[in-house]
Amino acid sequence: MTFIVRTRGAGGPIVAEYACPEHGRFEATVERILMPDALPCPDCSAPSPWTISAPLYKPQRGAVVRGRPADKPHPMAMDTRELGEGMPIAEWKAKRRKQWAEHDRATVRRDQAQRVERVLHAPEPGK
Repeated sequence: MTFIVRTRGAGGPIVAEYACPEHGRFEATVERILMPDALPCPDCSAPSPWTISAPLYKPQRGAVVRGRPADKPHPMAMDTRELGEGMPIAEWKAKRRKQWAEHDRATVRRDQAQRVERVLHAPEPGK
């Protein structure tokens, strides 16, 4: 079996931006490995230092995963951003326990109401 290993960005030409003090920015195609820190300006031949160019960015208007929108998180999923902002783990766990206790009480109340409803609307035996 043969494997081919490909690495991104290993070499090849790139378009780099340089800034002439007199004429402003210009682009030049240079080799990535041999990219010089400065190039002469094409108009006046003055040394022009390399500048960082704006990144290429395409905003995503919507994401589709396997032909459908991403699932919403479970209603009982807890947000952990508070932990990242410095909330003590014990406090976060207490908050989580409280949330689950409220969820359990609501589930019990719902189940009891369904049982009462079934009893009230059940047909009488023998009829």
